[in-house]
Amino acid sequence: MDKPNSQKYNVTLTEAQVSVISMACELVGRLRLGQFNDIVWKVYPETLGSQTVDHEKIRTLFDEISLELRKQRGHSGSDADWTDDARAAWDIHQVFRHRLSWDKNPEGNNMNVHFDEPMPMSHKESLPKIERYTYAEKRPKSEIPRTTKSRTKQSEGFTGNSTKEE
Repeated sequence: MDKPNSQKYNVTLTEAQVSVISMACELVGRLRLGQFNDIVWKVYPETLGSQTVDHEKIRTLFDEISLELRKQRGHSGSDADWTDDARAAWDIHQVFRHRLSWDKNPEGNNMNVHFDEPMPMSHKESLPKIERYTYAEKRPKSEIPRTTKSRTKQSEGFTGNSTKEE
């Protein structure tokens, strides 16, 4: 899937940052599929059930946008509706949401898709890896990301080894 010599990056994020990136990647996927209504409620959750928001008007406007952009009513997951970048974004979303869900609820929940193993959507990229750790944990020196002060040099480090803790 990935090219043999493709670059890999190691990024350290807080839980809140992982959550924001997951939401942003989900929005890219939903935009591509024409699921505009879902986007409003994700970005503006306080509007759900609001008496001051005309939900029908929002739905109508987004349906018109979707029809114009795609010349068909969309809300499907068919192969034709996905671009490579939307697939990669959805993969990132799935992996991050999976990790966060298990961290928040280690018992799991078989009635919630967030606990399902991520299914790769991308035909060009493998699923990303994410690993939870705390700064207090002792990690082998070989797994500690090494960085340099020079912006021209590349950083090296470990890659997460699983989406769930073993």
